[in-house]
Amino acid sequence: MTHDLRHKCQIPITVTDEQLRTRFLDSTYNNAAVLSAVKMQQLYQTSLSQIKCPE
Repeated sequence: MTHDLRHKCQIPITVTDEQLRTRFLDSTYNNAAVLSAVKMQQLYQTSLSQIKCPE
């Protein structure tokens, strides 16, 4: 998932996987979509498309 988020949001390699996870999981909007993607692989692409990239 971190690879897909990096690609979707153009996140630099200098941002660690842990920083990336924290940023998305701490987001009220993205938290449910990220957890859903992890729990339900069949909905992964749909959930991933609902995630908003951080500014």
